[in-house]
Amino acid sequence: MIIRYIAIFLVALSIGAYASFYATTGQVEAIKKAEYQKGLEKGSEVFRLAMSVDSAPLVEKSNLLARYTMCELDGVESDALATVLVLDALQLGTLTKQNQELVADTLQTTLSLHTKLDGKYSEQSVLNKVLVQYCEANLHVFGDC
Repeated sequence: MIIRYIAIFLVALSIGAYASFYATTGQVEAIKKAEYQKGLEKGSEVFRLAMSVDSAPLVEKSNLLARYTMCELDGVESDALATVLVLDALQLGTLTKQNQELVADTLQTTLSLHTKLDGKYSEQSVLNKVLVQYCEANLHVFGDC
């Protein structure tokens, strides 16, 4: 009889130890994941700041050339070239931190192109998606989408 109670006690103790180990490892994994995510966000922000100085002239020139292309050239090639230049500026602006004047210039150029295209091409949906990403990264307009 006593051996039976000892066996039940050992089985219960083993199950309790396993449950505690399982719960502890789950908590440790959750903490590690949270720390990794926090480090990833911090590293991303540092990268954006570090690359902003080098990318600012590229964004500025892309905006300038896109506006020139929209105003001075006509046709499908003009629209395609302006779209590529605006997408370049938006992608660089999303990956780096830019000053407010450059953000405003990029938004103005993008909205001018958006108005000019006015649903003529299917690529405008790509422009819309990249514009939303740009606004989330620089203006925090759309929050957590």
